[in-house]
Amino acid sequence: MTPSPTPATAAAPSKADAFVVSCIDPRLVDDVTHLMDSVGRAERYSEMRIAGAALAAVDPARPAWSQALWENLAASRQLHGVRKVVFVNHRDCGAMDLFAGRRLAADRADEQRQHQAVLDQAAAAVLARHPDMQVELRLMELDGRSTLMPCAACAARPPLRAEAVAPPPGFTELVRLRLRDGPLTPEAERALLAEGIGRHGLTLEAARATLAA
Repeated sequence: MTPSPTPATAAAPSKADAFVVSCIDPRLVDDVTHLMDSVGRAERYSEMRIAGAALAAVDPARPAWSQALWENLAASRQLHGVRKVVFVNHRDCGAMDLFAGRRLAADRADEQRQHQAVLDQAAAAVLARHPDMQVELRLMELDGRSTLMPCAACAARPPLRAEAVAPPPGFTELVRLRLRDGPLTPEAERALLAEGIGRHGLTLEAARATLAA
């Protein structure tokens, strides 16, 4: 029998860019994975699936859900080094219907307003506990398409210190080399952003900011 790994021989925890909070709805399990792959986060995020996604952070009727979310976020910060929380809510969500007391999908505009309010509250709750973190808010359609939603709490807080988000020199030099022959194709740009996240530990926003600069 192969002995169990001891603390000295066990593999070190992998690093991650983001802590993703998505819903338990089985219709969108693969779609959330594809979304994270498409933005260059493959194997660079930890994920918590819980009914309502961002709703778990703010629903006063379910304090245990909120506690579980914050404890898992704290664990992922310690184990994986995450620096961003990504909330992925979705349309036609049963948990959101229960929270609102009506079927939100009957009025798409109202449904979006309700999701925006919950996402904003969840973002504010994250930043109240972890002021150094970033927050990304998304609303997903049932076909897997997602929309970036505004984050009022993110816009209201002071900017992070420049030294806290400065890119490593190696990635800056790589960007210079790739751009010396002119603008990148979309495929080359995605590959470069993925390299900034995967090899240099940047967030997607920091990699994009380096490319833009």
